[in-house]
Amino acid sequence: MRGGTERSDARLTAVRPATTRQRGHVEATVSERIRAARERLARACARTGRPVESVHLVAVSRSIAPAGIRAAAECGLETFGETHVREAAQKIPRCPDRLSWHMIGRLRQAHVAGAVALFEMVHRVDSADVLEALDEACRETGRRMAICVEVNVAGRGSRNGLPPPDVPAFLDRCSEMTALTVTGLSTVPPVSLDAERTRFFFSALRAYREQWREETGFDLPDLAMGTTRELETAVEEGATWIWLTSVLDRGTGSGRAGAAEPGSEDGIPWEKTESRNGG
Repeated sequence: MRGGTERSDARLTAVRPATTRQRGHVEATVSERIRAARERLARACARTGRPVESVHLVAVSRSIAPAGIRAAAECGLETFGETHVREAAQKIPRCPDRLSWHMIGRLRQAHVAGAVALFEMVHRVDSADVLEALDEACRETGRRMAICVEVNVAGRGSRNGLPPPDVPAFLDRCSEMTALTVTGLSTVPPVSLDAERTRFFFSALRAYREQWREETGFDLPDLAMGTTRELETAVEEGATWIWLTSVLDRGTGSGRAGAAEPGSEDGIPWEKTESRNGG
């Protein structure tokens, strides 16, 4: 049994556990990066007149072992975002109970039951099949789950999210779900754009939100959009959930951050291997 646990850890870290001295270095490094992100968030909120409490940071923890997550939690992070249900199922039970876990990757219908058991919120729903499977799994387990509907603001060239013309009908479908709460919308801009050029996509999602509020009656208070790279732009355009990338350490004491900045074809760093891993 012990050997199996070590092999499981190896898949997440590929290194030996950090020593006490090394862990102190990990915590200090993580603390600096978290502090820098929070300072940037505070300045952006001050410029826009928004309460800093209105923007929530989700630490992207894909490939981060429990040791790295515990170090980040000790620095004050409470919400972590996973992309693969099977990986999350391995490590969430070995992390502090007080943490909140969100599904920020693309959820496959085959993994819906596992996701309902593990996560409080799913950030990116754009499939009627997944929507209905989530609702059914929540009803069967007596749970209620928050979701954001993913919108393909980028248009051609992006394979993620619903085309904007399809969103009102999808929201109507959501109104039939009894165990799901649609809290808002999400989008991911093309990776090739620099931080400032993503503003168009964030601004467009906010404008769509106002339009769909009137058309559908959904309040849609949440906008999940933006990573560490474009944090300020996302805040200025109304983001309420920001994916904090390149902050966590892998629990090695090396000071190397995990969950790299955007580098995949659709701007989602955590989706490079999702199709290969299958959830």
